[in-house]
Amino acid sequence: MAVREIFVVWNAARNEAVVFDNRDDAKSATNGKPHRKHGYMSISSLAEAFYESYGDEKLKIEKMKEGAHEKARAALARAQETRS
Repeated sequence: MAVREIFVVWNAARNEAVVFDNRDDAKSATNGKPHRKHGYMSISSLAEAFYESYGDEKLKIEKMKEGAHEKARAALARAQETRS
């Protein structure tokens, strides 16, 4: 069974993130633009909400292998600890 890729979109402070299994949705979270994944223009409501909250920041997409979400969770926990 092939390992799938996931796409984590971080805000600039790296203390908030969203995760997608589709690169187009991740890109929408960084630029607020819909895409044609389904053959028509659409945008994930989660991507749209993340962009509305952080679109004025430099957002980054981090590609990971499925199952590597523990790495993302650990990075988020470290970032939150440094904020405290």
